[in-house]
Amino acid sequence: MRTSDSKLLQVLNPGTANLDARAYWDKHYNFAVLSKNSPKKITADFFNLIVINTIIPIRFANADFLGRIGEADLFEWFSKVPNERNSILKKFTDHQAPNINAGGSQALLHLYKEYCQQKKCLSCRVRFYLMKST
Repeated sequence: MRTSDSKLLQVLNPGTANLDARAYWDKHYNFAVLSKNSPKKITADFFNLIVINTIIPIRFANADFLGRIGEADLFEWFSKVPNERNSILKKFTDHQAPNINAGGSQALLHLYKEYCQQKKCLSCRVRFYLMKST
């Protein structure tokens, strides 16, 4: 693992909440539009969303471009970052889906998009799990 990767993993520690945003955002809600001065914080949840939806996909695309598919670092990152919290994942947890990390939450979101939204319930393995557990 590269030094920069280990430093980022330290930042991913859940105990490091409320990072300061850049001073520019203290006086802006939108680009180039001044607003009342209000210091902004980047919460741990928001930072995790940035890691899950931006940093890891860019690193994956870079590894793919360089021919290094399956870099262990990326999977380690997914295992260190907690899962997202949103209404779709809440539906899964309401049905006793296990508490998972960021990689698992992304997998559940993919299943939701490919099976639930497409109304392919009979083809979904999660349905079998849920029906078996009731």
